[in-house]
Amino acid sequence: GRITCGMWDWIRAHGLGELVEVSPHMDTLEYVDILENVLLPNVRRIYAEEDMPPIRLVQDNSVVHISRIVQEWFAQHPELKFLNWPVKSPGPNLIENVWAKIVNSWDPSHEGTRAALIAHARNAWEDLRWEPQFFWNLHNSIDARLQQVVARQE
Repeated sequence: GRITCGMWDWIRAHGLGELVEVSPHMDTLEYVDILENVLLPNVRRIYAEEDMPPIRLVQDNSVVHISRIVQEWFAQHPELKFLNWPVKSPGPNLIENVWAKIVNSWDPSHEGTRAALIAHARNAWEDLRWEPQFFWNLHNSIDARLQQVVARQE
């Protein structure tokens, strides 16, 4: 059968953020915990508070991401801004390209277990840290990706 695992992650123009294994059906409280204890400390470690640019986030419109609790959490952290993201538009989401590389390098015939998949995802994630140009190219492609979405909706 098909093997899956839930992961939360983030990237920026200069490379990878953290990769966190999540429960199969992540709920709002788990998501807020990740935002509070993974994303926010990492962003603050990268940028001094007085030098922090607006941090723009892209997330899909899943129920977890748009819940009242999550919206309240973000209201308390105005340094984090959202790009308005079209519903059901994974194509322009840069993280999809990262996951395509990870998934395409997975060979379940070696050891087709959930534990092996998680180990592969973690190892491939760390290997991508050595490809900064990949992330810079993704970052530079966002305008063209969003223009394609707008063109498709017209």
